[in-house]
Amino acid sequence: MDLRHLGGEGLRSHENCTVLLLAVGSSSVDFALESGGVGLSGVGYGLFGLLFVLSKSDERFRDALDRRTITLFVGWFFFCIATTVTRIFPVANVAHGAGAILGVLVGYALCLPNHRKLAFAGVTAVVLYGLWGATLGRPLVNFSGKAGYEEGKWGYDALVAGQNEQAIRWLRDAARLQPKEPTYWFDLGIAYYRAGDLPAAKTAYKRAIELDPGNSEYANALQNQN
Repeated sequence: MDLRHLGGEGLRSHENCTVLLLAVGSSSVDFALESGGVGLSGVGYGLFGLLFVLSKSDERFRDALDRRTITLFVGWFFFCIATTVTRIFPVANVAHGAGAILGVLVGYALCLPNHRKLAFAGVTAVVLYGLWGATLGRPLVNFSGKAGYEEGKWGYDALVAGQNEQAIRWLRDAARLQPKEPTYWFDLGIAYYRAGDLPAAKTAYKRAIELDPGNSEYANALQNQN
């Protein structure tokens, strides 16, 4: 794809769309599979993947990446995996990997017209998987052990705001992801009770009591319902 015919505004528009694509794609996949976070490291690795392909396939980008930069990005990628595994400090490694994959696919889409449809299909698949996994599919695909904490907080905030249906949605996911956390079951019971679903509230209260039998607040909530 030759961008030389584009004016300044057109080129900036393409650049902004690429950055947005890399940001949404890498962050959503990271949140789907891990705990997620805020940062631009996925975009950085996405641009690295894009430039790596362009530097190998397009003469205009031949000097876009030198050996030192490539070594730095690859070395940092594995260094971050090591610090995460050893629990020295956690890093959004999934965002790095997803960003790099998206960048490579976008690069191939630009450089290989005959394979453009296949490359864009790959980009679409990664982004759609990330968006699905970060929302509806997160309880099914997140096995990090950290999943559920964000949902529990969002559910509690919705409960405080009186948004009971929204609270039920988030707390149900939180309880599914962290089934041994009694506070999620208790908050879910409150949300069900406010929404008028008394059988579901009773079940949630009982589950909270099973997990924390010494908590008088849970027992009182169940007793008051009866």
